[in-house]
Amino acid sequence: MKCHKYALAQIDEKPLAWNTRQNYINIINKVIPHDLEMPLTAPMANQLLSKIVNPNSRRAMTIAINSLFGLELKKPKAVKWEGDIPDFEVLDALIQSSPKIRMYGNLMLHAGFRISETLAKQRIKGVGIMVESQRLRNGEVYPAKTMGQVIPPTWLLEEYRDWSPKYINGNSVGSMFNRLFKSNGMHDMTAHKLRHAFATYYAKKLPIEGLRKQMRHTSIQTTMGFYVHVSDEEISSVMHTRPLRAVNN
Repeated sequence: MKCHKYALAQIDEKPLAWNTRQNYINIINKVIPHDLEMPLTAPMANQLLSKIVNPNSRRAMTIAINSLFGLELKKPKAVKWEGDIPDFEVLDALIQSSPKIRMYGNLMLHAGFRISETLAKQRIKGVGIMVESQRLRNGEVYPAKTMGQVIPPTWLLEEYRDWSPKYINGNSVGSMFNRLFKSNGMHDMTAHKLRHAFATYYAKKLPIEGLRKQMRHTSIQTTMGFYVHVSDEEISSVMHTRPLRAVNN
């Protein structure tokens, strides 16, 4: 039996969440050659995974292969993106000056949406937006990766009421943001990193648990460990400030 066919059969049989199922299918299509025969051994799997440069992608692929083929490959450690996030105010000004993608950018920068979630109209409930769906690359709408209420700024909520996504392809929207950032000298910035910018900015304004809820993470470690970025300049500005000394009575 072919490894690729075996893996797809395992995906069908396992009680996987929808997003996990789709991720596993994408991983198998990318990593496992269609003509590779079973059994898939650990050395063979490691050789296939060695071609994946990004450590976080390799980690996700290792988890999928272990689950589907019953292997115990060592998982690479997750690596936090260490690039500096441009100033929140700079990103905000850039987004407001770009009418075509302004709302998409505002939802990511001011409400922490993922790009796929901006492509589907979400339900408004009270002072919040109920993030329940996402539109994937195939154009179909599916359940959001993580569901929950997001409370955006009042001005954004009011604008969102009467807005509907014009663009429904995540690649095209992402490309528009990439061109915008690169034309302004932000060569490492992407649309998804606007969600990082949201977390970094609001980590200074919200309680940690409030930020976790806004990000719709199950674990605060995910929020603080992978999305909140602190620059050397910010650390230096605090540590080099002369502290108040206790006065001896």
